[in-house]
Amino acid sequence: MRRLVQLALWVDGRSLHDHDRDECVPDYSCCRPELAVPKEVRELYLKAHVDMDHMTLNRLTREFLGRMLETKVKDDDEHRTAPL
Repeated sequence: MRRLVQLALWVDGRSLHDHDRDECVPDYSCCRPELAVPKEVRELYLKAHVDMDHMTLNRLTREFLGRMLETKVKDDDEHRTAPL
């Protein structure tokens, strides 16, 4: 799947993991639906991608990655503290 197609589908609310390139959508919602960002943010990301606005892309990518890592750490902590 071409990246622009994946992004357009993501903006439309269809978070599809690109299995050919093993690439998540920017907010990782294809693999972690609870991380889905609002449509306005998805539209902003797509516009930045098309405009090659690297400052906005980098800022949003850091935010998405931070949210994903926070969720991962929380999940790991819950598994470690779960009663046996």
